[in-house]
Amino acid sequence: NGLCDPALGYDYVGVFLLDPATGERVMTARVGWSDLPDEFRIPAGQGLSARPLEDGQLHYTPSVRADPRYVTGLSTGSEVDVPLKIDGVPVGVLVVESREADAFGPDDFEILTAAANLAAIAAGRIRLVNTQQALIATMAALSAELQLEKLLDAVLERASALIGASGAEIAILDEAGTGLVVAATTNPSG
Repeated sequence: NGLCDPALGYDYVGVFLLDPATGERVMTARVGWSDLPDEFRIPAGQGLSARPLEDGQLHYTPSVRADPRYVTGLSTGSEVDVPLKIDGVPVGVLVVESREADAFGPDDFEILTAAANLAAIAAGRIRLVNTQQALIATMAALSAELQLEKLLDAVLERASALIGASGAEIAILDEAGTGLVVAATTNPSG
């Protein structure tokens, strides 16, 4: 709740992470936006907060109502959008709004960039833990499963979940070594 301090002038603060499967930005943390649904999503390419994902730069909008890209309709003030980067790649956006027009300046940009960097570190650590947990579960499946078909299904299921794929297949060379045969699939009709 520290960033939504009246002394700082930040009325709304939200962290949006990129959903790699859909390209949508999903609000994962927020302060000040109490009337939004629990899983608020902004479609890919829409809204002011799309810009930092496109170019990796901080963007400032002194008057959100004057910009046709503004989508939430919650404010008549200004907005700062700061990319959250992991290994230099934007994976989300810190969105900060004030009810006042032209409320932000260089000191705010510095504070918000530092906050975005901390949020990105936290997001990176969460991803690392999720990846480690998926690898541990896969290794457990590998050591417990002796039937090849079930083992391939388990590996494919975990790999698909890990990368956010909607479908996947594992193919192996046929006995003649001339073609591929689907050995496991997440698509039941495939």
